[in-house]
Amino acid sequence: MQGSGEMKGTKKLSLLQLVFLGMAWTMPLIVFANYGIASEAAHGYLPTAYAIALLAMSFTAYSYGRMAKQLPNAGSAYGYAAKTFRPEAGFMVGWALLLDYLFNPIVCCILFSLYLDAIFPAVPFFLWVAVFVALVCAINYFGIQLSAAVSKYSVLIQLGIIGIFCVSSVYHIVSGVNAAGTGGFTMQPFLGDGLTLPSLLAGASLLCFSFLGFDTVSIMSEEADKPKRNIPRAMLIIIVVCGIVDVTVTYLGQLVLPGYNYEDPDTASLALALLVGGGLLKAIFVGSMIGAMFTGAVSSVASVSRLLYIMGRDGVLPRRIFGYLHPKHQTPVRNVALVGAICLLAAVLPLGAAISFVNFGALLAFGCVNLCVIKYEFVNLRRRGWRAWVMSGILPGAGFVAIGWLFSNLSSRAVYLGLGWLVVGLGIMLLQKYRKASRVSAESGRAIPGEGAARQVGA
Repeated sequence: MQGSGEMKGTKKLSLLQLVFLGMAWTMPLIVFANYGIASEAAHGYLPTAYAIALLAMSFTAYSYGRMAKQLPNAGSAYGYAAKTFRPEAGFMVGWALLLDYLFNPIVCCILFSLYLDAIFPAVPFFLWVAVFVALVCAINYFGIQLSAAVSKYSVLIQLGIIGIFCVSSVYHIVSGVNAAGTGGFTMQPFLGDGLTLPSLLAGASLLCFSFLGFDTVSIMSEEADKPKRNIPRAMLIIIVVCGIVDVTVTYLGQLVLPGYNYEDPDTASLALALLVGGGLLKAIFVGSMIGAMFTGAVSSVASVSRLLYIMGRDGVLPRRIFGYLHPKHQTPVRNVALVGAICLLAAVLPLGAAISFVNFGALLAFGCVNLCVIKYEFVNLRRRGWRAWVMSGILPGAGFVAIGWLFSNLSSRAVYLGLGWLVVGLGIMLLQKYRKASRVSAESGRAIPGEGAARQVGA
């Protein structure tokens, strides 16, 4: 049994493979999934809202990069908190992060099944869920290299479809064929008379969740080639590429279909695809979204199974179950199976509840990582000087403020569900500590009489 130690795959993940794994989680096509809802929240100024969201998340990406260089084998926000503050803090952060990592594949599973259920309504919904879970777990069973390969081709296909959309949109704009009857490139989607700060901030708060996933590559540090260099670079590349894609797509979309009063906000992106590319592009969009949800779940399960492994290896979760690696594939197969079983909840769990769990866990972990940079570099490493104040204080501090602002915009349901989850985690942690203390006490009690008896015999 591989109960402890680092994951020792035969081939380390390259920088490009890390980027593809992270982008498979974030799913470039997600910009179309929430296009209508986000556009309404931002009153049509979606590109500007995305730019603000990009700036806010870049601060946290910077903090992740700092911690990845300092503690390359720590294993995401869980490890950073445990080694910067205390193991108890690490457990609670890791427990919160599980909300993001466990429920993200559930969200993908729900959306995947909903798309197919709409196409094949005669097939039971649970059957789509079961097929989805079985395929995702099978890919993760055979190792991280297969997961990386699947992620690579999915991301390339998604970027290709986005490229087709952009080219088609430019043709419509240049030809003067848009919904408003006007043509040409303008700055109206960025700045205009109807732009207000409250609506812009509301849109940005919603859109920050489009960037979730860049942090997952930190989980792969033990399987990455040159993690101190490649982990921060991969996160930066993911944030920049996703930001450029999101701003470009929404800018062109607003030029082709101005405004934000859609007949159905949930399907606004399909109406946009139909306008610029006809029925064929719309059909390609639907098929691509199904594929994106699948590969997003592959990357999600790869990440959460490794987070559970690290927590099991460290002893904060039962080591026999969570700290096991398959002797041949070097994958945490028991964790993969457990996550797959949890994903079956997609058959009964409402989509809104699953998304609420993801948002709460991600933002809580992000805020903690920003604090870790300040504490680790100022207190642990005792860094001083103006450079330290900027690199280790001001930038991560700005990230913490930005995340705090986003957290304050969470729905009350997300907060209540998240706090309930934290209470459960606190109970588990206290139970683990009680059992450990009882075991140590019992072992000490057995050792003392034995020692006394030995002395009596010796006398």
